[in-house]
Amino acid sequence: MALFVVILLFSPLGVASGAPQSSGTPFSIALTILPQKLPADGNVYPAVLVSLIDSAGLPTIALNDTTVLLTSSLESVGRVQSSAVIAVGRAFTAANFTTTSAPGTTVITATAAGIRTVSATVTTVVATGYPTHLSIIALPDTVPARGSGRLEIELQDDLGLPAKAISDTTVSLFSSNTKVLNLTQSTALIASGEFVQLADYTTGLVPGSASVTASASGFASGVTIPPVTVLGLAPLALKLFAQPDKIVQCVLPATSCTGRLVIALTDLLGDPARAQRDITVQVRSSNNTAITAPSSAIIKAGNISVVSSYTALTTASGSGQAVIAVSSPGLKSDFSTIYTNKPVGLPTQLALFVGPNPLPADHHSYSSVEVSLLNSAGQPTVSQSGGTSVTLTSSVVGVGNFSSILLTVLSGSNFQATSFTSTFVVGATDLTATGQNLLPIQRQVTTFGSVPSKVVLKAITPTLPADGSTHPALEVVLQDSANAPAITPTAIHVNISSSQRGIVKVASATIGAGQTFAIVNVDTGTVAGTTSVTALVSTLTSGITISTVILQTVLPAPSSLAAFAPAKIVLPTAKEHPFLALQLQDSGGNPARARVRTNATVTSSNTTVISKPFKITFKGGQDYVLAQLNLLAAGTTQLTVSSEGLAAAVIPITVVPYPLQATLFASPPSIFTNQTSNVIANVVLAGKGFPGAKIGWLVHSGSISSLNSTTDKGGSALVTFSPKAPGVGSVTAVISSGAFGVRNLTATIAVLSTSSTSKSFTTSLTQLLFSFPYVLILGGGIVAIVAVAILRIRGRRTGAEIAADEAGLE
Repeated sequence: MALFVVILLFSPLGVASGAPQSSGTPFSIALTILPQKLPADGNVYPAVLVSLIDSAGLPTIALNDTTVLLTSSLESVGRVQSSAVIAVGRAFTAANFTTTSAPGTTVITATAAGIRTVSATVTTVVATGYPTHLSIIALPDTVPARGSGRLEIELQDDLGLPAKAISDTTVSLFSSNTKVLNLTQSTALIASGEFVQLADYTTGLVPGSASVTASASGFASGVTIPPVTVLGLAPLALKLFAQPDKIVQCVLPATSCTGRLVIALTDLLGDPARAQRDITVQVRSSNNTAITAPSSAIIKAGNISVVSSYTALTTASGSGQAVIAVSSPGLKSDFSTIYTNKPVGLPTQLALFVGPNPLPADHHSYSSVEVSLLNSAGQPTVSQSGGTSVTLTSSVVGVGNFSSILLTVLSGSNFQATSFTSTFVVGATDLTATGQNLLPIQRQVTTFGSVPSKVVLKAITPTLPADGSTHPALEVVLQDSANAPAITPTAIHVNISSSQRGIVKVASATIGAGQTFAIVNVDTGTVAGTTSVTALVSTLTSGITISTVILQTVLPAPSSLAAFAPAKIVLPTAKEHPFLALQLQDSGGNPARARVRTNATVTSSNTTVISKPFKITFKGGQDYVLAQLNLLAAGTTQLTVSSEGLAAAVIPITVVPYPLQATLFASPPSIFTNQTSNVIANVVLAGKGFPGAKIGWLVHSGSISSLNSTTDKGGSALVTFSPKAPGVGSVTAVISSGAFGVRNLTATIAVLSTSSTSKSFTTSLTQLLFSFPYVLILGGGIVAIVAVAILRIRGRRTGAEIAADEAGLE
């Protein structure tokens, strides 16, 4: 008989050296969260990777369609789809996770029949970096009536950090109460690459509060918090100043007998107050035979007073008097007595009238001063020899002064009025009127307003990008002792310093005359950190005043890349691709949205596992991208993800061979032309015979019993080969399944002629075997070279067998 000794020399195809081997049978579910932190934004993410592992902890495949039930412990944080199916022969499936707007942590639990249950934690956080919100801040947020200020409009991300505009962004501005606050512009433009813009506002005459809303397409709107507060007391009283309160009757030499009625608005303390609307004042005379006046006068909105008139009538007695009363609904009334006389004698002295008094310290001019002529008896008179020249002076011009120090009382007239201009200084000054051959007169006028007593430093944007740029980040405000905004009468220099100049540099600032505040720019460095900024003023009447704020800088997000994938992956079938999750992150490791389209490159350290680098792209607004891994062979590799300007990410990946063993062999492997051989295919998946795999059979140099078959429950299938002629026949099995795709295996059969002699048989078979490499493509890609040794062994035989042998027949 002939004994065939078969030596198989093989190496698995597609397996790098050192790759671990899976035992195959699923033991437990494995959950991988890709990435581990998700944005709390209400979106759906395919972030839960459900896979199977064996008892050794190595990834494996499903032996049947495996349904995995999924639950989330805290659905207020996020919800996971209720179930996921790992198809037979597949290593994993992905499940969707839907976040909410509430950041937090939830536990995902996965269960399946006959497999160990497992849990994993999902964390959601607020994403950074991408502009999604508008913020608007009023500078200052407390101002007097008829004041002004600035608005800082800022783009922010979901975490409230400054985020630069991706493109030019037009922001619309609206005031909630235009009687309190008006905008000088209805829109503001934040240019691409910037995150802040300034706009102006003015306040009206009505004390109260108003909010400004900033809105833009695609952004959450912002509202000034706190709202802008407009200070100012509503007028509660009327004050009447008769100028003069002694006047001549229209008797020659007097040619004018009309005086002034100055009607002013005040609060209950007598300080000036502005009309918030037009106020009609009723004017009445107690004696129309002596004094007549218009029945009403209107104080226009925004004014503190109105100048009306009265007329002195000629009386038979040559003198008269009347009480003039002023009144208006809701206001305390006032009155003044006016005396009239015929002009007698020459002017020998002056009378000086000031009203309103006090005046606002607002650098405005008021027709509030009047000079009249009196005779030696103190009665009103007129000049008969031409105009009378009067000199007016102010003792403290820093408080207020006249536009001209010379005033002329015309011939035939009893008085002349002039204007007085206040400054921003709150105080008092003595007004003096002098003239040739006239007794001088002096009156005091005071100005009303807030006196700066301290400086307050405020952080407009307490957190700034560490981008080496200049940003309007600080507000320096002057306040009085009651913490109300105070106007500085002269420019005030404010010394400002930073404790960490490498973090933030800031220069000193100046609050201009007539202003209550100044906006200060800072220069940030490129290193994140915290600094203390201090403002100092030494020129206020209260002495040295100091104010300090804290500024923080952060690296602009995103600043780094992160990569996530299972540490061990089964080498997939042709139609399956494992996932690599890539995420943009800020310096704190939280998801950060791409401001613009961002490209990254993924490189493998082992080109046997992944042959070429590939690129992925984050669209503007994305922080998270899934990429498919095209794995070529089992083994270990290190993936590096890099992009210009971002810190790179590096992760190791181990690829485990696909647990499929498919074999094909002929029994017997050599036959005579009048014999047949059984060709047997065995399919073993994850350590178990795999039933139901479809096999299409192909034959060369012969015929087979069937062209199609299916593996039985043990994973086997068989066809019978019948040869056509001596030589080498072959049978190919095309094995296919949705579990693992297609595998092609080939078995060869040596076919000998029945008419050969013993010598020719031995010779021809030896030549045939050693001249033809019998290639068997086995499960997992096994390549075997079959060497056949032929031994002729004699034993006990029948006489016919021995005779046949001796005749040269085998």
